[in-house]
Amino acid sequence: MADAAKVPVRIARSIRPNPATPSPMEIRDWAAQHGLMVSPHGRVPGEIVELYKNATAPTATYKSVYLADASGDIAAGQRQADWKKFGKNLLLAAVAALIIFALMVAILFTV
Repeated sequence: MADAAKVPVRIARSIRPNPATPSPMEIRDWAAQHGLMVSPHGRVPGEIVELYKNATAPTATYKSVYLADASGDIAAGQRQADWKKFGKNLLLAAVAALIIFALMVAILFTV
C-alpha cells in the first residue's frame, strides 16, 4: 500500500448564490402581479427573468419601455407597441402604393 500513488482529494465547496441575482420566488411573485403565467415549481423561463430584470432595473432600458406602459402593465405595453409597429408598417405600405400608382400613371400618359 505504501507504493500506491496518492490520489488528490477534492474538497467540496458550497456554491453561494449571487446576491445580485433575484430569487425565483421574487420573479414568480413579480410575474403573477403582472399577469404572466409561470409554473410554481421548476426553472423560471429566461424570457420572464429578462422581463423582471428590465422592469426592475434602476434605469429604464429600451426593452422595458417597449414591453411595459406607464402603469407597468406588460401586456398593455406590448399591445401598444404592436399597434405602433402596425401603424408604421401601414404608413410605409401606403407610401409604397402611392409611389407605384404615380409610376403607373406616368408610364400610362407617356405611352
